[in-house]
Amino acid sequence: MASICSRALKDGSTAYQVIVSIIGFPRLAKTFPTRAEAKAFGETVEKDLRAQIKSRSPVAKTAPKPAPSLADFNRERIADLLDIWKNTSECTKSNRGNCPSVVRQVGQSRVEEIDEYWIRDYIERLSKTKSKSGRVFSMSTIRRHLLMIAMALRARARTLRLPKPEFPFGDRMLGPNWSKPRKRTFAIGEKEALFKRFDAIGADVPSRNHWPLLIRLALLTAARLQELVLAEWSELSDSGKSWNIPAEHCKTRSDRSVPLNSEARSIIAQLQALRDHSKPRIFHALGTPASVSVLFHKYAHEAGLVNFRFHDLRHVAITHLYKVEKSLSERNLMLVVGHSSFKQVIAYTHLRADDLTDAMDADLLKRNNQHDATQALRDLRRERVRKLREFHLPVRMHRSDVALLDSLCQSFNTSRSQVLKRCLPRVLALLAAEANAPAPASSPSSLELSGHALVHPTDSTGWESIKSLLLAMPEVPPSDFVSAERPTTALT
Repeated sequence: MASICSRALKDGSTAYQVIVSIIGFPRLAKTFPTRAEAKAFGETVEKDLRAQIKSRSPVAKTAPKPAPSLADFNRERIADLLDIWKNTSECTKSNRGNCPSVVRQVGQSRVEEIDEYWIRDYIERLSKTKSKSGRVFSMSTIRRHLLMIAMALRARARTLRLPKPEFPFGDRMLGPNWSKPRKRTFAIGEKEALFKRFDAIGADVPSRNHWPLLIRLALLTAARLQELVLAEWSELSDSGKSWNIPAEHCKTRSDRSVPLNSEARSIIAQLQALRDHSKPRIFHALGTPASVSVLFHKYAHEAGLVNFRFHDLRHVAITHLYKVEKSLSERNLMLVVGHSSFKQVIAYTHLRADDLTDAMDADLLKRNNQHDATQALRDLRRERVRKLREFHLPVRMHRSDVALLDSLCQSFNTSRSQVLKRCLPRVLALLAAEANAPAPASSPSSLELSGHALVHPTDSTGWESIKSLLLAMPEVPPSDFVSAERPTTALT
């Protein structure tokens, strides 16, 4: 760049000095009596020097930098690697939000310092350090920090085409009881207290009517906070019986469909009355998922619910689905709640001792009812046999009576299995009725059917009474009237 400055001479006149300074060339300076001459000289010299730069060889101009070595990688700051990694596609949204906290905790540590002792010191230090929320870091949060550091190191090593760096971390370093699954659900009276607090919200608050509907829908669908708060009207099916959650709203980044029962559809109908057609969101009066989470915790605390979060509603809902919706298979239950394994469903299911006792009592009652039903069926069968013998009708028939079965199949235009599913005495009574009782002259007292003698009543009224009696009897399995041995004498 050329710069011009004025200089006062001894004779009282003024001269102008031009200085041209460009990287790669010696500095040039010259004085002129007028500014115009100085400016013209500076522009000419600068133009010539820049032309020389362009004429140089590209190889000489842009000499390739040597590739970073493993030693260079080890000297890099962990904080710098985290800043690079959070801007890549490998970093999830939640990890990107946690990066500033990890950067503050690692400080000026470098890659070469990482070993087992550094990791153990990091765990011990953070387990005694309070976060911005005023609570010490939990072991699950510390574990996430360390996994993020490991992912940032490996991503940087892949970019530099260096061997995978070692990161000697294991869950055992966190202690034996570091993973304590959350089991917070509603205690007695807490659900009513929570809804009572929502009813107390001032009428001037725009979200007053949305809060109780949001909680009820969460308890019915077991949906996550961001799925509910970000839900749009376009996600509901045309029939209104399902809610198709897009991948960008799901934690697992995959679409899923949630069935809506009659109670959930009733809530959707109430939300329709509150709908703002200028906004696509269903809960348009609520803010972001983060702000809803903070405000819910505030309302729950004011209602007397200690340490209760919005995500605990998902635990309550999944427990209810597991207990009540017995028609859902394990696979379907996983699809409804958005879990990739049934082990996760079980982790969200918290059955109390009273629930288990109720289930055991219900199972015992079911077994007793089955026993009573079986005993009643046996008594009914004994009564059927007794009544058949009163009318001198055959109780059982031989298995080899294929001809009789075929004739019955042809008469009723059905299969053998369907014939055997019906009560044989009922079929015999119908056949006897078709024989125009009383019996024909060739057999005035009985009708011979495959070796069995069936006595005819003396008049048609007797046949009608037998027919009505047999028609009123229940159908029984074939084993009740099919015998493996032929009777030695005709039943009369």
